[in-house]
Amino acid sequence: MTPPALLRDTLIVAGVELGQSARTRLLQVTVLAYAAVIAAANWIFVQIVHVAETEAALALGVPPTAKPGAMLDTVVAGGEVRRAVAEMVGDASLAENLLSAPPLALWSGLVSMGLLPVVLLAATSASVAAEVQSGSIRYWALRTERLPIVLGKFLGQVAAVALAAALGLAVTAVCGATLMVRVPQAELFISGAEFAARGLCFALPFGALGMAISQVLPGPNVARLGAILLVLALAILDGVIEHFAAPGSWGQAADLAGLLLPGHGWTAMWQVDHGQFALALGRVAIVTTGWIALGFLRFSSRDL
Repeated sequence: MTPPALLRDTLIVAGVELGQSARTRLLQVTVLAYAAVIAAANWIFVQIVHVAETEAALALGVPPTAKPGAMLDTVVAGGEVRRAVAEMVGDASLAENLLSAPPLALWSGLVSMGLLPVVLLAATSASVAAEVQSGSIRYWALRTERLPIVLGKFLGQVAAVALAAALGLAVTAVCGATLMVRVPQAELFISGAEFAARGLCFALPFGALGMAISQVLPGPNVARLGAILLVLALAILDGVIEHFAAPGSWGQAADLAGLLLPGHGWTAMWQVDHGQFALALGRVAIVTTGWIALGFLRFSSRDL
């Protein structure tokens, strides 16, 4: 298959996959649940800020405001906020740079980067397996090759999860406009969109892992369970690799092996330096491609 034909068929499959996913109740519930979690997390953030601002106002001898936000700069200037962000992103100097963004956008981004891998893993792990079980995969197999089927389904599910991320961004914008004061809406939206995009990039290897499982296991429920078990196993493996990563040939080999795991590179995805972030995206692309290719080794010769 020529590259133009591969691209054309991949986009066709992706469009159909997105349309089919949008009509399923499971995706609708998942998207709404994601938005609800983002809303709840934002509400918790607002309450924390309100308590912190009230304490700051009492310490300064000024009356507290009904809505938080008026003294947010004073709260952020405190060392506790910086330490908390440094622990979340794993780097103190990086936290200083990230705190230039609206805190609500940063908080929402942290939550989305934790949620989106789970959502994308759940979506992709059943994508191919469900159609193999029902036999509808043969419709595509008669019209195109197997590679664009897999790539198209993966892109379709990524697009569906991107819609969930966009809805979460809208929820964050509404929370900033209604629950707080003095929130720069343009900066909130731009920074929130950037952090949501970073979260989606971080989720891609998890989606690829789900797609690999979906190409191997026979049904959607088994595939979802297999994906969960594999993620848990890889988390344990990551801990083992981190334990053995040390100077020396074996330690360096263990450190390199850790780069291939989906959950690796959390801090790198928050980098504000464009060069370092580009390297992080390159690792994401390699790991994502590798997991999809690993599953395709089985799917390419599988009896449909």
